[in-house]
Amino acid sequence: MNAKWFRSAWTCGLALAAGWAAAEDSKLVVRDVNVSFAAKGTMNDRSSFRGTLPGVVLSQRPAPSKSQDSIPQPLGVLTFEGTPTEKVDVLLEYDGSARMLARWPHVEQRSTRTLWRNADLVSSKTAPTSPFPTNSWLNPLRSADRLSFSFDKKIEKFVLYDMSLRAPNGVELEAAETGYKARNAGTSAIHDITVYRPVGDGKFRAAYVATIPGAAKPAAAPDAATPPMPVAAPAVKPAPGLAVAALQAIVGKPVPAPAAPAANPAPAAAPAPATPQHDINWVGDAQTPDQLVAAWEPLLAAQGLGAAEIAHVQSILKAHSFDKDSARVVFRIDPATVETLAPLEVSPQPDKVQRVWLVILDGADPEIKTRISKLIAGLGENSYEKRMAAKAELIKLGPTAVPQLNAEKNNKDPEISFRIEEILEEVQNPTDQGDPALPAGVLIDG
Repeated sequence: MNAKWFRSAWTCGLALAAGWAAAEDSKLVVRDVNVSFAAKGTMNDRSSFRGTLPGVVLSQRPAPSKSQDSIPQPLGVLTFEGTPTEKVDVLLEYDGSARMLARWPHVEQRSTRTLWRNADLVSSKTAPTSPFPTNSWLNPLRSADRLSFSFDKKIEKFVLYDMSLRAPNGVELEAAETGYKARNAGTSAIHDITVYRPVGDGKFRAAYVATIPGAAKPAAAPDAATPPMPVAAPAVKPAPGLAVAALQAIVGKPVPAPAAPAANPAPAAAPAPATPQHDINWVGDAQTPDQLVAAWEPLLAAQGLGAAEIAHVQSILKAHSFDKDSARVVFRIDPATVETLAPLEVSPQPDKVQRVWLVILDGADPEIKTRISKLIAGLGENSYEKRMAAKAELIKLGPTAVPQLNAEKNNKDPEISFRIEEILEEVQNPTDQGDPALPAGVLIDG
């Protein structure tokens, strides 16, 4: 074998290997991680909780009290990992029913999209430029080993968005000996469904199922504008004159011609099939929120999240998934549904885009309506302290209590009616200072 050829081939082989290694190292991974708090068919409604973002972010949510400003709030973040890249566009779209309540870094917002144009992804060692409070719950994500996002003279470790939009799925629960029977009220599948039921002493019991398929879509009704072709009725031939005359003579009156057969009626729409129930079974004994949130680590890692994103999600889950009085449901939205709700486009195209959206659902507990009814009755208690305690609890329930509150606005007890008006005003139009009650979703010890 020619030595010169061998050396040339060896050199080419090394170059190819180096190129493959460089290509492997140059991969850009974008992760879109969103945790929403859903109630009454809406995710992250403005009235569901108070905003705890740093003041520089300019959130449209009402401000929390000083004691609550470091509590994690549901929202979405985009993180970037890989090789630094210049001139990156990030486009997040949504329909006209959505409402963008905060975005960071600041950028001009359109009615159905938010675009960060010509940003640079720079070394992870480049520190963010805008100071956050030392107690900000976002600081751990700011110190993560992720590329920094340089945009409009600001540098940040992530892109943040707080968006209210319709909930594509709901879960209806029915208590069972082994946990719960559940129905998926949406047409798309949901995953990693977990129910947290309070059992006292700050502990909760968890029930889990990997997937619940979407409800079958009802059969479409036929188009009224294009009815089915009728079948022509056969022509009725008159009976021979003598036979008709004889028949008339027998009955003593004229004999009408036989009626023509009716045309084929339009087929009725097929009834919607009953949504099947699925078992969500208890998993282990009662545990603390810290222990239960830790169980999400392997589930989130399986979806491609890194340690930084997992810790971020866990902090929000811990703050909003556990209520001392009623069960809450956490589930993951199907990736295809996420793309329908909020299409995301990053250019130049990354090697990988991973979108993980979780929903914390309030109001699914089959006992919640009974609890709300008792609290509404408590607004008419003789004791002022008891009336105020019931009012505070209903405010904490937020949008979950609104349907029953509306139904009782004209209660025959004027005290109850008056307090309901106050509660609805606070829940639907929260002030920046607001009621001292905790925002919906925050775990109350004790």
